[in-house]
Amino acid sequence: MKFYAFLAVMAVMLSPSSAQGPDVIIGDLFDLNNYAPAGGFHAYSFGTNACNIGTTPLNWIANTNDHPVIAQQMYRVRDGVFRQIGFAWMKHGFGALQLSYCGPCTPHPNFNALGVGCSDPYCAGLNGQQASLGPRSEVNASTGVFPYPATMVPSVTDSTSARVRVESSLVLNQPASSRFFIEGQYVAKDDAANSHAGNNASYREVETTASGDLSLTGATVPQLPAIYAWQSIDPGVAIVTHDVVGDGRFILGTNAVSLGGGMTRHVFALHNLNSDLAASSISVSLPSGATVSNLQFLDADYHSGEAWSSSDWSGVFANGAVTWTSPDTFASNPAGSALRWGTCHTFVFESDMAPGQVSVGLFKNGSSFIFAAPPVPDWAINGPAASLTVDGLSNNGFTGPIQQTLNFGATAMVNFSSNVATGGTEQDIFYHAGAAVPGSAGGTVFGDGKIINLDLSQTLEQFWDWQTTSSGSFLWTAPTVPAHFAAQMAVTDATAFSSFHVSAALEVAVDPCAFGTVAHTLGDDDTVQVTFGAGGDHSCVSTVSIYGTSHDALYINSNGSVSFGSGSTSFAASVTEFTNQMPRVAGNWSDLNPTGVNLIQSVSDGGGNVVVQFMSVPAWSFSGGGSTVSFDIGFGANGDVAITSHSIVGTWGNTSLTGFSPGGGATGNPVTWSTMIGATTPYAGTDAVYEMVTGGAPSGFSALILHPDNSITVN
Repeated sequence: MKFYAFLAVMAVMLSPSSAQGPDVIIGDLFDLNNYAPAGGFHAYSFGTNACNIGTTPLNWIANTNDHPVIAQQMYRVRDGVFRQIGFAWMKHGFGALQLSYCGPCTPHPNFNALGVGCSDPYCAGLNGQQASLGPRSEVNASTGVFPYPATMVPSVTDSTSARVRVESSLVLNQPASSRFFIEGQYVAKDDAANSHAGNNASYREVETTASGDLSLTGATVPQLPAIYAWQSIDPGVAIVTHDVVGDGRFILGTNAVSLGGGMTRHVFALHNLNSDLAASSISVSLPSGATVSNLQFLDADYHSGEAWSSSDWSGVFANGAVTWTSPDTFASNPAGSALRWGTCHTFVFESDMAPGQVSVGLFKNGSSFIFAAPPVPDWAINGPAASLTVDGLSNNGFTGPIQQTLNFGATAMVNFSSNVATGGTEQDIFYHAGAAVPGSAGGTVFGDGKIINLDLSQTLEQFWDWQTTSSGSFLWTAPTVPAHFAAQMAVTDATAFSSFHVSAALEVAVDPCAFGTVAHTLGDDDTVQVTFGAGGDHSCVSTVSIYGTSHDALYINSNGSVSFGSGSTSFAASVTEFTNQMPRVAGNWSDLNPTGVNLIQSVSDGGGNVVVQFMSVPAWSFSGGGSTVSFDIGFGANGDVAITSHSIVGTWGNTSLTGFSPGGGATGNPVTWSTMIGATTPYAGTDAVYEMVTGGAPSGFSALILHPDNSITVN
């Protein structure tokens, strides 16, 4: 379902815009070239597929300044820190194909413009062609204006020159948790003139090898710069934007990483999407008495003869703020070190206090603007010092606690952990009736950012009455009456700023669920889905399991089987299909026809058990001679899967198959069930076990039971 949801989002984002004029975006980042490392650098280029989602053609005139230019950037996320690690010189567009990657295309009659709805791909080879790349410093991304031809060419000294050049140390020997992203951005004069420059960047994730080579992974995220990738993989990241009137957009991403001992690493990534004024300073305010250390400035250097300076900004903590400032002013050096368009500078410091508002100084005109204080999470999240989860769920510090809804008597796996190992530390889980509360509305927020999401005005119960800090898990069984409660774990730590750590809050609701009988109307060679859990056909059943996999739905197939992942309309019993297709339980797979009669139903109870019943279902009339078959396929809360109550009325002439299969290329094990009465036989999870009778049906047994360990008992 996630894949189809993503396609739906893509369809919206790539559909023609209601805005007037041309509007160029990158619909896809495709193709990728890895170049030979040289001089301590790696280099890359990648393909960009432009889409005109506007209402008029986009100019694409070669050998003039009336065509798009293409920027390529690269970023890394490591240990909670987002930073830019490389970029390339600009590729100048020279002609537009009229393709339909974006959807319906109204082609322009020649290569001098990109038609409405049309796409134009530039492969990695073109975007990495060193001799045809131009400088970034001559492009005004706010207006899309640049001189043509360019007044400078790249200094090409090796395979990395002018391409997306990255220090080798930033891609080699990185922790497995590191993530990498590429970003493409188009700049065009007529696009900017119609106020559409805010959606020209798109990003995509890439993977690295031991040699530093890249490969594409995931899908392109259109119309968003890569700083949004940081937020997509880290729920603690907040993003705010500021549009400078008459100029361009700045985007600020923030993150707070707990270091223990009351200290937090604060990360501020400031991205200049398309401002020509650029930025030359950033200042982050802090409360009085704050302790600050370990200031860092992270950027990617210009290269290959680019005119702009890459000198580092100096950072200082003074007068209640941490401030980084460029060594240059526009008056003293117009090409000085500034945060230019298509680049991101990252600023890091450690403190025992939460930061306040952020002020950014502009390079070219000396003015400034203020980002409001970064959003403060209202909800605690799990960390190494204190973690409490239910059923493996997680939460976002900005949206709510970990939430789980359970049916009466259902079980949930609770995991708890802490890496605090100082002498005498203890932990306990506190809980109260009702909902958890946000830090800003009933909760308690401490100066070091810790958040208690329990309502301290209520009477708190203790799960352990304090115990020595440890990690583990336990299975919790929901009561058989409605309940709603919140819980949070605390860990004592004398070295911490507030002398304790807290986990994310859990909020658990125990609700009555629906069980009973659901009749299913199926036609000849038909299939129907039966769903479980909240809102499903049988909500007292959370999932059913077979061959070690839990499923929140099953498919009843009218020809005598139950399958998982998809249904089957095949009327002829087939060993090949049984072993190679989806997981399946065949009560009597044969050519059946329940058309026009309610003879198939699913029945559940309040304990999580469900059974699918075929009740006197006729064989297909031309081959069955009026005979019928009945059987039950049951799924127990204990993990057993059983075929029971199998019976034939009349003379059965259809070939039939009865048994169990994990599908996906399972090993076939043909048996005769009646010879196995009273025995339990072990099988592997890759074994399909079945009896197929040509011109008849298996018989002579009362129950076939597949156990969770894949053994089968025959009665």
